[in-house]
Amino acid sequence: MKELLRQAAAYNVWANERILRTLTEQPDEVLDLPLPSSFPSLRATVLHMYGAESIWLQRFQMAERAVPPAHEGSFAELADKYNAVSNAIFNFVDKASEARLDHTMEYYNLKKEHTKLLVWKALYQLCNHSTYHRGQLVTLLRAAGVAKIPNTDYIVFPGKK
Repeated sequence: MKELLRQAAAYNVWANERILRTLTEQPDEVLDLPLPSSFPSLRATVLHMYGAESIWLQRFQMAERAVPPAHEGSFAELADKYNAVSNAIFNFVDKASEARLDHTMEYYNLKKEHTKLLVWKALYQLCNHSTYHRGQLVTLLRAAGVAKIPNTDYIVFPGKK
């Protein structure tokens, strides 16, 4: 199980870095272009993804009440923060014992409800959530007229085994 989660976390880092690099190359007008999706723009989608991964990381670090991160800087600064969080999640998985990954963590969700979840299931959720929204980012980039979009399919991930 640990190796599967390690691969998923490594893939998440790689795919996030690829899509964020492309997004960082876009002007603010493209990042903030109103586009119909789960969130109203490319920037808003990335902010959501960054917030979600940040909250899960806090929970993995045993924070009972995770705090959504604030960001008021440039998109490049946001991308750097997001990449740092994704790398921290990989490092958590890489160093975690099987017992830690099979541990039931307790936390308060965003509705302030007390919740219990196995760490490995939370990691699986995190990676799946990020993949879902990266797919939205690809669609939004195409809708914004961006032609050069990286392939983030797992099959092209160089770290796959």
